[in-house]
Amino acid sequence: MSAAVSVEPTHARVSAALAAAALEHLPTLAEHACKGHGIGYFGEKIVGTTLPHLVEHIAIDLLVQQEAGSVAGNTTWEDLERESMRVRLLVPDKSPAAAKATQDALIDAVTLVNDLLERIGPQL
Repeated sequence: MSAAVSVEPTHARVSAALAAAALEHLPTLAEHACKGHGIGYFGEKIVGTTLPHLVEHIAIDLLVQQEAGSVAGNTTWEDLERESMRVRLLVPDKSPAAAKATQDALIDAVTLVNDLLERIGPQL
């Protein structure tokens, strides 16, 4: 499943404050394997990453909490000028229920990022 995620303002990135808030809410984000900018852990890369990349990892975390199995994802540029990115999530279960859970996780991840941004202020 995939979703286009756009950011406003277009140059926004995850600040130290947003990273801390996200990790406070979902501490296991730091333990996610992440290939962005070389293999490592998302906790090492969260500050300065794109907001859609944060959405990807939050959605994965939410799915893992639901015992969705081995979930993977990636985030790629869809429109560099508008900073629109495509977030893809791969779940082993291809059932309609799993598809709905994946869709809900993406929506919940976007909602959480928006809520955290409202709480801590703009990220530039």
